[in-house]
Amino acid sequence: MRKNRFLIIPFIFGFLCPNLFGQKNISDYIKLLPLDKCYSTDLPLTDTLVDVKNGYFEISNSGDPKNAIVQAAVFKNADSTVTIAITGLFQDQQCSFYHSIFYEYSKKTNRTREIPAEKILPATEIKLLLNSKTLPIISAKLKTMKGKNPRHLATEDVIRELYSLHCIIPRQGSMVTVTLSICDYVLVDVRFLKNEWEMITTDFKNQTLSYDPKRKLFILQK
Repeated sequence: MRKNRFLIIPFIFGFLCPNLFGQKNISDYIKLLPLDKCYSTDLPLTDTLVDVKNGYFEISNSGDPKNAIVQAAVFKNADSTVTIAITGLFQDQQCSFYHSIFYEYSKKTNRTREIPAEKILPATEIKLLLNSKTLPIISAKLKTMKGKNPRHLATEDVIRELYSLHCIIPRQGSMVTVTLSICDYVLVDVRFLKNEWEMITTDFKNQTLSYDPKRKLFILQK
C-alpha cells in the first residue's frame, strides 16, 4: 500500500505542475518568441490575458477591449511539435493594420523557428471578400475624378490601400477567422458618399480556416 502512494504522488504532481516534467504551456512559448517584433503601437498595453487551459495569450488596451493588440494561440501538431500563431496590431501615422506571424516549436531542440505565412495560410485575394458592388463603386468614383487623381490610382491600388487581411486568433478551438481591416488614408485622394463608404467598410465576407495538425497548415472551410 505504501508503494502505491509513492506511485500516485508523482502522477498527481506531474499533472498539477507539468513544466517540471518538460511540458510547456502558452506562457513558456511566449517567452521564447520575439514578442516585441509582433506588434507596433503607441497604445498603452494595460491588460494581459493568459489562458493556459486553452493555450491562448492576449494583450489589449482597456480603452478598447474588443480589439486586441496581440493575440497568440497554440496549435498542437501530430509530430509532437507545436505551432504558435500570433496576430499583432501595427500602427503608423496614416492607419493601422494587423499582421500575423507563425512559429514552430520543437521539444527536441527546445527552439522555435519562424514559418513563412504563405506556407501555413491559404492564398486569399482581398477581392473575394468584398461585396459584389464594391469594385464597381470604386471604379466609377475614379472615373469621375478625371484630373483630380494626381497619383493616377487604379481600382487595384485603392483596394490595396483600403484593405488588409486580419487573422483573428481563437481563444478556444482551432478555427481562425479571416476578415478585413480598413485604412481610410486613401480618402485624401478619393471621396465617397456616406452610404458608399458604409458599404465599403462594413459589407464584406469573412473566411474560416481550420488547422490541420498532420499537414501543419490552415485549410479554408467552404
